[in-house]
This record gives sequence, C-alpha cells and structure tokens, in this order.
Amino acid sequence: MKLKKLTVIFISIIAISFAAIAGLEWWNTNKSIVSTDNAYVRASITTIASRVSSYVKEVPALTNSVVKKNDLLATLDSEPYKNKVNALDASVDAAKANIEAAKAKIITINSSFNNIEAKMKLVESEINIFSSQAKAYSSELQLSHQNLERIEKLFEKKSVSRAKLDESITKVQTTSHKLDSALAKTDSIKNKLEVLSTEKIKIDSLKNELIADLKKSEAELKKSEAELKMARVDLESTKIYAPIDGVIANRIAEPGIYVEDGWPLMAIVPIHDIWIIANYKETQVEKIKVGQKVKLHFDAFKNIPIIGEVHSISPASSASFSLLPPQNASGNFVKVVQRIPVKITFITPKNMLGRIVPGLSVYVSIETKP
Repeated sequence: MKLKKLTVIFISIIAISFAAIAGLEWWNTNKSIVSTDNAYVRASITTIASRVSSYVKEVPALTNSVVKKNDLLATLDSEPYKNKVNALDASVDAAKANIEAAKAKIITINSSFNNIEAKMKLVESEINIFSSQAKAYSSELQLSHQNLERIEKLFEKKSVSRAKLDESITKVQTTSHKLDSALAKTDSIKNKLEVLSTEKIKIDSLKNELIADLKKSEAELKKSEAELKMARVDLESTKIYAPIDGVIANRIAEPGIYVEDGWPLMAIVPIHDIWIIANYKETQVEKIKVGQKVKLHFDAFKNIPIIGEVHSISPASSASFSLLPPQNASGNFVKVVQRIPVKITFITPKNMLGRIVPGLSVYVSIETKP
C-alpha cells in the first residue's frame, strides 16, 4: 500500500514536471510572437474612367470577370471624333497648301524685287553718266559765253571777221543744246528711277504681306496639327483597355448610356498586387522589424495558413491621419491605446488567386524571436 502511494506521488511529480516544462516552452515560444486580428487585405483598386464624352456602345468586360492588361473593356461611339479628325486633317492639308503657295509667291516676289534693284542700279549709273556730261557741258558753255563776249568786243573794233563771230555764236548754241539735252535725259532717267523706286516699295510691301501670311499659315498649321493630335487621342480613347491584370468590379457602364469625360465606368481589382495592413497596438511594435516572417490566417480560409513578411512600419498612428485626431490631453482618465499600421506582403498561392480579395479580415502573427 505504501509502495503504491509512493508510485502515485512519483508519477504525479513527473507529470507536473512535464507540464511545467511544456508550459515554460509554450511561454518562451509565444512571448516572442506578436499577434493581432485588426488586419485587413488591401490593394490599389484602379478606377476605369472615360477620357471623352460619348454614348457607350459595347461593354465586353463583365462584372467579376478576369481581364488581362490591354484587354478591351468598353467601346464608346467614335463617329463624332472621326468627323473631327477628318475635319482637322483637311485643315492641316489646307494650311500646308497655303504655306506652299505663299512660299512660291515669295520666291516670285523676291525675283521681281531683285530685278527692280538691278534696273535701279543701271538707271543710277545712267544718271551719273548724264549728270557728268551736263556738268561738263555747263563748264564748256560758260567758257563759250566768255569767248563770245571777247569776240564780240573784238568784232566791234573790227579786229575779227564776221565769220569768227558767227563761229563763236554757233559754239555757244551747240554747247547750250548739248547741255539741255543732257539735263533732259538726266531728268527723264530720274523720273524712271522714281517709278522703279515706287514699284520697289510696292513689291517690298507685298513681300512683307506674303511673309505675314506665311507666318499666319504656319501658326494655323501648328495649331491644327496640335488639335489633330489631341483629336486622334480622343478617337483612340473611345476604345478603353485594361491598364492592369485583375477582376472587374463595380461596373456602371452599360450600352446606350451617355458618359461625360471623367465619369467612372468600372473598377479593376488586382489579383497579384495585394498586401495586408495590420494595425498593431503601440505596445506591440517595439519588437517588430522589417523582414520578419509573418503567419497569416484568413477568416475566410481558416485552414490555409500563408507565410508573409513585414514590408514596412507606418511613421504615424492610424489616428494621426483621421480628420479629427484624438488628443490625450492631461487630465484624461482613460488613455487611448494607439494603433500603428504595419504593411505585410505575401505571395498568393496559385490555388488562392482571385479568392484573397481586398477587405478580407486576417489574423496576423509575427515571429519577433531573432
């Protein structure tokens, strides 16, 4: 009986020892784990909006359907934008034609201008020649007059013959005639120069007008080309493609409705680019470090644990970003424990793609033991 009692005591001691060891092991393991159930799946949900205003023609993208990047999501009525592109194409062609015509006219005007300048140089040369002749005849006439006066005095004294006097008179008349002729030609050529000068001014004015027209046509071409470029972008925007892989959600677009530019048509929820935001208490974040392994248990899939990793820790508490952040002023009897968002990344198993979606609740456990 006594032996039986000792055996029971011995077994009890062993059981208590094992329990203590197991409890100590459990405590050592769990004291290095920080957990929270205040965690949710997040993703960058892409809103698909129309760039142009038009009627919706087709919407191949169905709600909850999987789409790949560059898949056609919706088609808008493109007719008004085709007409605009065609009209601007015609404007561009017309502006180019106007530019070529103006350039051709400027070339012709430049040729005429150069011809006028060449003629004016010739006329100026002739003026110089006849002016020089007139000056020479004027000097010669002055000498002839002086000689005639001398001969007349001598004739009165009967020192020279009548023939000599007539010769002097003839010389004066001939020289005077030559001077008048030279002056008349000079005046005539000067008039011709004035006509050419007036014509040059007109041509120069016309040239300036053509240059102004050319610059105007070039500006119109530049404007039309810019408008055409935008019109082509608008035309291309009547076909809306998926910018990322994902699942269609919140589809508003339906065939026949009219949408304004900027109106949301649907959303794309990414399949791969998802993460978790775990809101840890401020008393838990001391041991959390970037790169630590994380166990994830989704409320929707309790028997499918997934391993993740601490990506980053927020530089401020969740409440700091609210419109009215709570203030723990001195004198408050209740201290509000703040939550620090921790971003956790993970690779979604292939069999879970499309099932782990934004908004799901997650139980997060971070192993902080080195």
